[in-house]
Amino acid sequence: MEWNIEIEDMRIHETQRHTHKKPRLTIGRSNVNDIVILNSYISREHLILSIQDASCSIQDLGSVNGTFLEKNNEWEKITGTTTVSPPTRLLLGEEISLRIQLQAPAPSNAETAALTLAHPKPSMAQVFSIK
Repeated sequence: MEWNIEIEDMRIHETQRHTHKKPRLTIGRSNVNDIVILNSYISREHLILSIQDASCSIQDLGSVNGTFLEKNNEWEKITGTTTVSPPTRLLLGEEISLRIQLQAPAPSNAETAALTLAHPKPSMAQVFSIK
């Protein structure tokens, strides 16, 4: 399975889309994470996402500003670990929205890979770093 993750910085109204093949992703402000989000509401090590069959495990790592799961048009705070069936939406702190989907990997092809590695808009490059 592959991750399709859409990251939106709601204060500047810009979005980036990323595909990952790793079964486990770390997200936070520190450079040690798989997805680095430079935002003061994001903890250095904010959360872990893990694929388990067709579901997704979300573990908040004791983040200061919280991780929230959208359920029935309301935000529910995640404490510890929660398992969901994507597609799902998370709120990190007060400004970062994550939309998570899982899909079977697409066949590789050089042209598709080149499109996937396209550079983000300059303003987004200052906010997100993907490894």
